[in-house]
Amino acid sequence: MWSSNTGKELTLHFLFYSNAVQPHSVVMLMLVLMGFFCGVLGNEEILPKPNITVEPYPMTEGDHMTLLCISRVSASDAVVKPQFAFYRNKQTVQDFTSYSSYKVGAAQMEHSGDYTCETRTSNDSVKKTSEVLHLDIQELFPQPELKVSLAPVYEGGNLSITCSTVLNPIAENTMLQFAFYKNKEPVQTFNSSNEYEVYSVQPEHSGKYSCEVQTPNNSTKKLSQEVSVQVQGASDKSQGSYVYKPQSTLRLMLSACVLMLTACTLVHHMRTTKQQKTKNKRPSSPLVL
Repeated sequence: MWSSNTGKELTLHFLFYSNAVQPHSVVMLMLVLMGFFCGVLGNEEILPKPNITVEPYPMTEGDHMTLLCISRVSASDAVVKPQFAFYRNKQTVQDFTSYSSYKVGAAQMEHSGDYTCETRTSNDSVKKTSEVLHLDIQELFPQPELKVSLAPVYEGGNLSITCSTVLNPIAENTMLQFAFYKNKEPVQTFNSSNEYEVYSVQPEHSGKYSCEVQTPNNSTKKLSQEVSVQVQGASDKSQGSYVYKPQSTLRLMLSACVLMLTACTLVHHMRTTKQQKTKNKRPSSPLVL
């Protein structure tokens, strides 16, 4: 087509759709003074297969997870109006909406799995599914372990309890907070110290202790197993660190009985041996002719 203003040939582009699919693309239509030429080149999908991606990766417990369903068709397309859905292990986690993203505020290990996304036209005439994206959300830190510095603990002494865990190397800069409990009641609230200390302990400090570790935003939290602490009296300390128990007393009695039985057997054996030697030394009677 010639422009009356510039005197140059113009090229016009047209797109045709059938059931929301673009079966024919008229990519060139040239009109000239002597006639016209119409060309049709190939077919083009109006709804291509989507790609699924995740941010960040790799990730650990507590990270903010975002899955994206990427399609070459814009969600604002007036003709197609694509919709998006997300699946984990073939189970729906987000049904069809106009949002091309799926977000998890604090990912946990149970969010690991095989993810796919699906796009469709607004009239549900065309659907396309992405390839599978496998996600493995790693543990940020294992269950903490509670350790008592000295055992047994004596009245008037010092009690030091440590809460230990190890950060995943990919999140080694994560700050952790620690809290301590006695009989499930808090004795030290969350702070950056992984130690709990008591000076001049008393019998009332006895109990079952545990500790808890969390991230500052509380996205990941884990509790240790309980450890029993028994504060012993000062008289126990003067008698030594070993405290006799009924089981120990029984073992001592049995040991004493075995020792006495062994001694009696030895004495009897010695007497028997001595008598035998004496008998063998007696002179024989003289022979009378």
